[in-house]
Amino acid sequence: MNFVERPFLRGLVSGIPIVVGFIPAGMTFGLLAQQAAVGLAETGLFSIAVFAGASQYMAVNLIQTGSGIGEIVLATLLLNFRHFLMSASLARKLESGSGVPRFVTAFGVTDESFAVASAQPRLNGRYYLGVELVSYCAWVTGTFIGFLIGDTLPAGVQAALGVTLYCLFAALVAPILRKTPRMILTAAAAGILNWFLVISLGMSMGWAFIVTMVAVPALAAVFPEYSPGETGP
Repeated sequence: MNFVERPFLRGLVSGIPIVVGFIPAGMTFGLLAQQAAVGLAETGLFSIAVFAGASQYMAVNLIQTGSGIGEIVLATLLLNFRHFLMSASLARKLESGSGVPRFVTAFGVTDESFAVASAQPRLNGRYYLGVELVSYCAWVTGTFIGFLIGDTLPAGVQAALGVTLYCLFAALVAPILRKTPRMILTAAAAGILNWFLVISLGMSMGWAFIVTMVAVPALAAVFPEYSPGETGP
């Protein structure tokens, strides 16, 4: 049997594009954690046990700004709440009888692996495990590399690493944003509100994140969807 026909190995191959982004993104997290005076063991355990890039970035940033534990936990919970929706969507597509426990695949769900899985009409558990495993190894490996040698890299390279995760997000959402201008407005409103709360009102960054993540989606849900060409009721 050709290796590309085997679900697990096919998943490893499908996850290679994620690896390309996750290694530098993980390096950035490791570097940020080092700069925030988080120890090597804690930083490594953070990536090994949590494996959620955006919330790890945010948590380190909040630690560095002196935010309290309650702010960090609540902000991380809200930021990761999207994983409930992604997991529910994948559960409907996941084939039974693959031999992979669902809690294993649930742990490895990320925005990037979800995007890869969404392209599959039916999702084989072994295939998805391959996607997740190669992504996980890349993230954890990048974390340790970034912590150990990140500060030895030229300043320009360090600055470039800082935008890798955001580039990954942009690549994922750009096709959707082109079709739904409403999402662009929502993202812009979130940025403006967060800036206003932190800069103008002096709110701590943690609570500003929390208020923004609750208020803006709630406001967006109130307004009806608008499609180009609509002239009114």
